[in-house]
Amino acid sequence: MGFVGVLVILRPGIAMIHPAAFAVIGSAIMLATMYVLTKSVIAYDSPWTILFWMNLVQLPISLTFAIPDWTWPSTPLIPWVLLVGVAGFGIHYSISKALVYADASLVVPFDFFRLPLIAVVAWFLYNEALDPFVFIGAMIIVCGNVLNVRGKRTNPNVTGQ
Repeated sequence: MGFVGVLVILRPGIAMIHPAAFAVIGSAIMLATMYVLTKSVIAYDSPWTILFWMNLVQLPISLTFAIPDWTWPSTPLIPWVLLVGVAGFGIHYSISKALVYADASLVVPFDFFRLPLIAVVAWFLYNEALDPFVFIGAMIIVCGNVLNVRGKRTNPNVTGQ
């Protein structure tokens, strides 16, 4: 259902798919990979170690895309840029710490609430129109995750004979 929700948000077929849509799908795949890898490594390493390696891997990838169009932020924007960096670091730490105590299928659905929240912030700060397809797609994604979690809780473990 998650992929169906993404398709509702992107609406392929209504108009030509923008190349940025492929970047969105690619980043969603990488995010899912990050959750799986973090969950598998969290049993052996601390969240701080995971954050160090995550940032070390992301740095060259980010610089590859940032350097060609690099412009330094103006002085009044520097505190905001630092705030975004600290918030992003805090989010990754919180997710890593949550994965210590809970299964990824319970942690990840909370991250999907970011999508409608970002839409509301964009409406409030940038006067962007609220797209109902974003909310419908987000609801489909969240419902798929809820069904997934409920299915895991209601189905007993079945062992082979």
